[in-house]
Amino acid sequence: PRSRSHPPLCRSPALLHLGRDGTWIQDWDHARRHGNYPNGRVVPAKKGRAERLTHGRFRPSEEAPFPWPTSWRWAARTGRGNGNGNATDATAEWESESESEFYPLRVTTAEEMCHLLASKLNVRKIAFYGDSLTMSQYESFLNLMGTSFVTSSFSENPSSLPSRSSIACPTKDENASSSSSSSSITIPIFMQKDTGGSYRPQDPRTEYYFSEELRSFLRDDDRDNHHHNTNNHRNDTPPRTLAIFNMGAHYHNTTWYHQDMRILLHSLQRIGRTADLYFFRTNVPGHRHCHPLNDKFFDWDRGTRDRPYDDIEEFMAFLSSEGAIFDWEKFPMWNEYSAEWIERFNARDSPWSPWKYGERGHGDNNDNDDDDDDDDDA
Repeated sequence: PRSRSHPPLCRSPALLHLGRDGTWIQDWDHARRHGNYPNGRVVPAKKGRAERLTHGRFRPSEEAPFPWPTSWRWAARTGRGNGNGNATDATAEWESESESEFYPLRVTTAEEMCHLLASKLNVRKIAFYGDSLTMSQYESFLNLMGTSFVTSSFSENPSSLPSRSSIACPTKDENASSSSSSSSITIPIFMQKDTGGSYRPQDPRTEYYFSEELRSFLRDDDRDNHHHNTNNHRNDTPPRTLAIFNMGAHYHNTTWYHQDMRILLHSLQRIGRTADLYFFRTNVPGHRHCHPLNDKFFDWDRGTRDRPYDDIEEFMAFLSSEGAIFDWEKFPMWNEYSAEWIERFNARDSPWSPWKYGERGHGDNNDNDDDDDDDDDA
């Protein structure tokens, strides 16, 4: 049996197989209902020329009544083909007229996200650490939560410095009467770009490590009033930190990626907080011409017309015909290796497992793993 210190198991087939079997659907009604930030933009448009021209320049047309990228959504197949039942949640919508073919699309509101984080998962801190993809996810999260919940102003810091913000989530003891007053929990959010890999294949390698600011944020147990405001019905769950990591887009060498991925896992192992929730974002390639080759002659009012790739095979076929760019063809290898080593660290009988060190683990301080087979340079 799993103790209260261990993270919950994922029992959702849709989440376990997310992205593995499905298709992209262009849905303008989805764009109308969910294509814009609902609660007010928090993070301003970027300062670059392309970002300045993109933000606010779109003009609706018969071909694209809403911005083109917002019209595409992923529909995950169930694999059944003769399903039963209907969507029962008011905020859920079926992804196809064939209710048995696809899993339902669950649209989570900012209010629901606050309830999930603060009350159900007992999350008291959130951290983002990775490259520009994770930075974009951090900014999108703030914009999705909106001005109603984000309590500290966003400031764009140099890439080497952390960016900090927070959200305020109202909470209420579910065992209390409806007339009882609710309280609010402030969840601090930390974002910092990592320093690993290299921008171009010919560039020298940069060192990957957990910054002191990140280590302090992940280790700090001084929650002040946060843990005192925990709902009574959740006292069996310790206060948690939710953290999201990624790496790979700036890696061109197999050995470097393998070594830095193990540094990431060993760093979390030494922190030893086994009840916290850690997510690792896999690498997804982009489109060759997603950015205009010459933005001076690009129609910014019309916008892009890119179509998402249906699967990695379609993308690899594109690479074989167009030629490799940015080493994106290595992303499947990065993802496979990361999944393998995350599974190793999660295994109870693994010598690398954080469980063997308990809540305040004191593992080996050596970030490198000498037991792994030698890697070949890419």
